[in-house]
Amino acid sequence: PGDTLLLYTDGAVEARDRDGAFYPFSERAARWAGHPPEALLHHVERNLLAHTGGHLGDDVAIIAIRRIAIPHPSHRLEHAVQSGALGRGAPTGAGGPMAGD
Repeated sequence: PGDTLLLYTDGAVEARDRDGAFYPFSERAARWAGHPPEALLHHVERNLLAHTGGHLGDDVAIIAIRRIAIPHPSHRLEHAVQSGALGRGAPTGAGGPMAGD
């Protein structure tokens, strides 16, 4: 949880500036690695376009996905039963709503 997967096409790493220097994708993306995926993509896009002067020689696709922690469904059921959210006498365990999970 908390890790971000960043996928990109070769157009991102092969983008060149006016002098022919490749865009340093890994170095630049690492600057914003702790940002939410939307912000990471925004920063990389703006920086990539600034590097190339707004002209890309190839198509570019970049996807950022962050994994978040989600409790197992049975944990939520146990919490709901303990807090009374399901009402008294709600079925739990085998044969209950989360049987087999």
